[in-house]
Amino acid sequence: MALEVDTQDWSLRTARNEEEMWALADEQGVHDARLSYPSGWLFLTRDAATRDLVAVATEATDERAAAAYADDLDHDADRVERALDDLVALGAFHADEDGYRPNPDSVVVRSVDRLDAAVRDATESADAAGAGAGSATSRARKPCG
Repeated sequence: MALEVDTQDWSLRTARNEEEMWALADEQGVHDARLSYPSGWLFLTRDAATRDLVAVATEATDERAAAAYADDLDHDADRVERALDDLVALGAFHADEDGYRPNPDSVVVRSVDRLDAAVRDATESADAAGAGAGSATSRARKPCG
């Protein structure tokens, strides 16, 4: 299930607004509270357009119009523009009259880069450990006969 919110409907959950989020949860339920006060990662993974734009922000530095991003990513132009505006508000992209440009210095982009590198390192380590263990295991389990 994707998180569907408009720019005006959300406020990232922080220690400063935690009490408001829990008050909303008491009044309208946890689901509505999480939509109104998403955590950072929940917000960044809320829909395919936002996820793909975050991935672009970690790889590209060129400036493009929202329509160009929509075409390149094969997403609805309105959804991409809303996601870009939200990512601008978070500092992950810069906006000017010509279009949008990823901000490689943003906390969001640097955090995604670090997380991606950590996952890659862990995967490579697990693969290397698995390859070694697999070889030993296959030698140890020769059929008796």
